[in-house]
Amino acid sequence: MLISKEKDFYKLILSIALPIAVQNLINFAVGMIDTMMLGSLGEIQLSAAAIGNNLFFILMVLMFGLAGGSNILISQYWGKGDVKSIHKILALMYRACIIITSIFIGIAMFIPSVFIKFYTSDINVIEAGSSYLRIVAIGYIFYAITNCTIMILRSVKTVKISLVVYTTSLIVNAFFNWVFIFGKLGAPALGVKGAAIATVMARIAEFIIVMCFMIFFEDKINLKVKHLLKVDKVILKDYVANCTPVLFNELLWSSGSTMISIIIGRLGTETVAANSISNVVFNFVTVFIFGLSNATAVIIGNTIGEGR
Repeated sequence: MLISKEKDFYKLILSIALPIAVQNLINFAVGMIDTMMLGSLGEIQLSAAAIGNNLFFILMVLMFGLAGGSNILISQYWGKGDVKSIHKILALMYRACIIITSIFIGIAMFIPSVFIKFYTSDINVIEAGSSYLRIVAIGYIFYAITNCTIMILRSVKTVKISLVVYTTSLIVNAFFNWVFIFGKLGAPALGVKGAAIATVMARIAEFIIVMCFMIFFEDKINLKVKHLLKVDKVILKDYVANCTPVLFNELLWSSGSTMISIIIGRLGTETVAANSISNVVFNFVTVFIFGLSNATAVIIGNTIGEGR
């Protein structure tokens, strides 16, 4: 039967899908604000941030893959009511998260110009993009841990916290963009560097809210630091088997998308700027699709765990 007539089923789907869709919408709005504000400064500044963010895009997709692979197991264990196994999976996920993110931070900090040269030969864009990457990379680790934690909370049907996190992020990013890009309230006008500083501040704000929630308010997983100190070899084997295909799928997809950016980068700074604007529109179109697919994955995993 392809269409369910149970009203409770649709209420459950929407209760998970809508908050995720709104969260994605807010998250993409952050990128739109960066595009609008930097766009007013010229194509070089906009292109520098757009190209620099290709590194973050690959990291973001990998974190979605890592958390998505973890969700396959966590949603099933949640359906079984096995919280101890969830703790073991989280211990593995956070380790992998930190290792992968450290590689990206290293690229952004030490060889940013090498990365940007894949996309453009414009000296001005390379210089501005390198400055942007060195600053914005500070926020990578905060983003990675925050995003993985929020996605794991979805597996146990805790989704509203993501709205608080990303709404705060939007406000913080927009305000400090205005302050540091244009030099308001006595701050220097830093242009693309100001956008990077604002992004880092938004990522730190996200991290603080999520950590406070996990420590003081979260009552389903009840995760403690001691739960993250040990690695279970039995769980490790199952974890690798489930996460590796998802992670490589996301890596291949993000690499393909990045190749498009490399080609567009060779067409000139104007084309890069135009593409960054069109990407904002594309992201807005896909928000509900991602929300619905995430909700479906959670419900299927929980149902399998329950043996139904």
